[in-house]
Amino acid sequence: MSTKSPLTASFADRVARALEERHVPGITTATYALETVTGKGLGEILKDGIWDMLEMQNTFLDLEDAKKAVKSGDGHMKLARDYFYHKADGEGGKDEYEPEDYMVFPAASGAGCILSNVLDYAKWIKAWINQSARLTEKIVTVVTTPRSIAVPLQKLWDGAVTYALGWTECTYEGERVLTHTGGLIGFGSQVLILPNRKWGVVVFGNTPGTSNCAAEALIMHLADDLLESLAAKRFEGTEK
Repeated sequence: MSTKSPLTASFADRVARALEERHVPGITTATYALETVTGKGLGEILKDGIWDMLEMQNTFLDLEDAKKAVKSGDGHMKLARDYFYHKADGEGGKDEYEPEDYMVFPAASGAGCILSNVLDYAKWIKAWINQSARLTEKIVTVVTTPRSIAVPLQKLWDGAVTYALGWTECTYEGERVLTHTGGLIGFGSQVLILPNRKWGVVVFGNTPGTSNCAAEALIMHLADDLLESLAAKRFEGTEK
């Protein structure tokens, strides 16, 4: 992290500092800087620099682009419907999941809002693990270098939990872990990578919160199987 004051720091230093502050406004600032310097929109930058190279043909930054791809496709691509759990008011009511409107939030585009599927996302994870395409060893090292101490939400990880540029870094059963969770109204996502094992998994769901809990339980079950965790140490899942 730069030791210069905000008044004397260079533009690059201020962008780096914004990335390190673990909040959407900071990342949005970095996105704006990137678009200003390149003269391109973030969607075009990501498509030209990563998605096309990895053949991520079902990944978009703009909802309208995703809708157009669905209409022009062969019928195999669909947009998942997003749902939110509504608890009934009073006796006799029925608790149910109700569909929500798609959320369009361009101000957070640098921190999320990408529309994709697990097949495309798995290509990105593979490139990240193998440090291929433009995800070089230098880039991976810089992005995953811890910047701050994080407060774990549960007693799942071994030892300290740190936060890098968009990645939570920790250990599980002695293995280095990179993980991140995301979500908007109606959707949730979870990704976990074990770099030393060259292993990673991603789960998407179409409810907020609850889908993340289900994804975490599934991912940790797979990780426990991989690591052959003893029964007494296996992850038991998030409390209902």
